[in-house]
Amino acid sequence: MTQVGEPRTETGSALERVHHWIDGARVAGTSGRFGPVYDPALGAIARTVDFASVEEVDAAVASAAAAFPAWRATSLSSAPRSCSGSATSWRRTGLRWRRT
Repeated sequence: MTQVGEPRTETGSALERVHHWIDGARVAGTSGRFGPVYDPALGAIARTVDFASVEEVDAAVASAAAAFPAWRATSLSSAPRSCSGSATSWRRTGLRWRRT
């Protein structure tokens, strides 16, 4: 069973909310449900993540299915550049890999 709640940081401030990524854009969840995201290095709650509604899952699957033919046609030599662009985008939005 998934525990759902509004976790707080030690100081009592609200945590950053992680939304969905659909059609190349952030989409806030509409289900009203969310859960904790733990930082494994610290064992603490780092953020909360929106849980998707059926409609949000359908939209994400439809978007992925529409994008698949172009992705499939991408050559292996250019695919890493596309992924590296995603990594650059994640860095810009504050998402970073933690080194232990």
